[in-house]
Amino acid sequence: MDVTGWGQIKSGPNPEPKDFPDDLMVVRLKMNSDADCRKMFPYYVTPEMFCIGKKSKTTGTGDSGGPVVMKRVTTKEPVLIGIISGGRSDTLAGTICSNLTHFGSWIEKRINDEDPRYECKNVFPTP
Repeated sequence: MDVTGWGQIKSGPNPEPKDFPDDLMVVRLKMNSDADCRKMFPYYVTPEMFCIGKKSKTTGTGDSGGPVVMKRVTTKEPVLIGIISGGRSDTLAGTICSNLTHFGSWIEKRINDEDPRYECKNVFPTP
């Protein structure tokens, strides 16, 4: 699966502007097993999450909120399957992601709901 972001590309406790890319970055990461995910993040992982990456290859600070995309096996069409949630900066163990497949019906209901609390409004003024 591919993740994209503007997050930190050079690890360290006090990032400087040079530690972030000038261009949007993309990295291909593998999904970890549920057991490995729970080992890396024993108190954080719920069934609505999955983990990607390993210590040597993962996302960076600032990538949170970015997309996790897989290609359909049959059509090779990209499909958004997750959102980068975060990781542990002390170990760079991997990255926790929200699993959108668990929220698909909730998202669809909100999109189609006429409840004004969920109304999408145009925030850009019309000239």
